[in-house]
Amino acid sequence: MKNGIEQIKKYIAHLSSCYGLYITIHSNGDALNNIIYLFPEVNIHSTTFCTYVKSHPEMWDKCIKNQKKIFQHLEENHYEMFFGSCYVGVGEYIVPIYDGEKLFGFISIGKYAGNRGKMIHTAEKYIINKSEMEDNFDKNLSVEVPNAALIETLIYPICAMLMEEARHKPLEIYSRNESITNNALIYIHRNFSSKIGLAMVAKHCHCSSRTLSKLFSERTGLSVGRYIENLRMERAQSLLTETKLTVTEIAFLCGYTDPNYFSSRYTKRLGKSPTQMKKEIEHI
Repeated sequence: MKNGIEQIKKYIAHLSSCYGLYITIHSNGDALNNIIYLFPEVNIHSTTFCTYVKSHPEMWDKCIKNQKKIFQHLEENHYEMFFGSCYVGVGEYIVPIYDGEKLFGFISIGKYAGNRGKMIHTAEKYIINKSEMEDNFDKNLSVEVPNAALIETLIYPICAMLMEEARHKPLEIYSRNESITNNALIYIHRNFSSKIGLAMVAKHCHCSSRTLSKLFSERTGLSVGRYIENLRMERAQSLLTETKLTVTEIAFLCGYTDPNYFSSRYTKRLGKSPTQMKKEIEHI
C-alpha cells in the first residue's frame, strides 16, 4: 500500500516539475478519502492566485461548496473530462476518477487564466480589493493552456492508480488518534498561509494542545509549529523562484504578518535572506 501511494506522489511531483501541472485530488466518498488522508497536500489548490484568494476566510467555504457542482456536472455529462473556470475565474481541467460504474472523485489541473468576469464578480461580491486581485490574476495565472489530449495522457494513469489503491485498501474505521492527526494535517495544509498555531489546530481537532502535540509528533516526527513553518518556507521558496512578487507580498501570502520576522526565519533556515535569493534568481 505504502509503495502505491509513494508512486502516486512521485508521479504527481514529476508532472509538476516537468510539465508545470498543479494537481489536486478531490474525493466523492470514503473509498478515496481513505487514500487522500495519506497525502493531504494534494487536497488543496496551492497556486499563488488561489493562496491569495483563500487568504480571505470565506473563500474556503465557497470553494468547498463549488466542488459539489463539479460532481453534479460530471454526472450530468456522462463523466467526461472538461475544461472550465471556477467561481473565481481560474481555468482548470476536471478529470473524473471513474471506473464505468463508480465515481470515486475527480482530479483538478489548474493555474490557468480562465473567466476574468467571474474573478471581478467575486472581488466585488466579497469586497476584495479588485485592482489587487486583477494584478494577482494577471501575474500568476498562465494564459497558455495545455491541450486536452496531453492532459488525458498524463492524468489518466493517476486515476487508474488511485482507483487501484481505493479498491484494495479496506475501508477503515480510524481510531480517534488517527482521526485527530488526519484532520490536523488537512487543516494545516488548507490554512498554513493564515495565522494558525498549535492551539488553533487543536481546537479544530477537538482535543487539547498536549494531546495533539504528542500524536502529531508520533505521526510526522515534527512539532505542529515546525511542520507549519516547513510548509511556509516551501511556499516562500516557490513564490520567490516562480513569481515577481515582492518579499513583503510573499511574507503575507505565507502567513507572516511581519516581513522582517519572515526574512529572519527564512535566512536562519536557508542561509540566505529572501532578498538575496530573489536577486540571485533575477540574474540567472
